[in-house]
Amino acid sequence: YVPEVLNQLAYLESVHTSRP
Repeated sequence: YVPEVLNQLAYLESVHTSRP
């Protein structure tokens, strides 16, 4: 089982948090 979705979610969240 590869948590690719989770990885993408975390990345998206990181970008969203980075941007105001």
